Amino acid sequence: MNQIINSYLTAHVKEYGISDYTPQEAFEHFVNKCIVNGVSLERFDPSDVMTDKGEIGIDGVAIILNGQLVTDIETCIAIYEQNRKVRVKFMFIQAKTSTSPR
Repeated sequence: MNQIINSYLTAHVKEYGISDYTPQEAFEHFVNKCIVNGVSLERFDPSDVMTDKGEIGIDGVAIILNGQLVTDIETCIAIYEQNRKVRVKFMFIQAKTSTSPR
C-alpha cells in the first residue's frame, strides 16, 4: 500500500478506535469515510455505510438525501416532510488495497 495512504489509514484507525478490525476491514471503513464524506454535509459513522462480511464486491452502500446520510426510514420521512425538493444519491463503494486492476 502507498505510504501516504497507509499513514492516513493508521490515523483513521486510531481516531475511530477500530484496531480490532482486520487490515482489510479497516481499509474499507477508511474508504467509506473518504467517499461519503465528500457528499455528506454532516459527520457520520463509516460503520453505518459498511456492508456485512458476507457481501462480495460491495464494501459500502450510502443513501444521501439533500446532503444527509440516511440510515433509517424515520430520517428519510423527516427530510421529505421538511423539503419541497429532495436530491437523492445512491452510492455503492468498493475498496481495493491492491494496485492491480483485478
